[in-house]
Amino acid sequence: MPKLGKFYNVTITFGARDELREKLVALSYLRGDGGEYAPIARDIMIEAVERFVSDLDRQEQKEFAEILKNVQASTILDKMEREERLRERMKTVPPSETSS
Repeated sequence: MPKLGKFYNVTITFGARDELREKLVALSYLRGDGGEYAPIARDIMIEAVERFVSDLDRQEQKEFAEILKNVQASTILDKMEREERLRERMKTVPPSETSS
């Protein structure tokens, strides 16, 4: 799994054809990212999602906003549960295994 930067806390993976990856790599070189296509892909996705949401009709935007609130709340709960499981697991690990 790639190392995440300090501003990004999740990795999104999706299938794509070689042609899309090749275009993203070419765009990354054009932009000066040296073939690292994650930054350009992320920028394109952010812009595309924002445009897609803004193109929704008024009712769909209201529905989207409500769904998004629920998804965000679920994400917070999931994170809290993961942290709690980690704390519980750390309680069962002998001290010699936690120090390195």
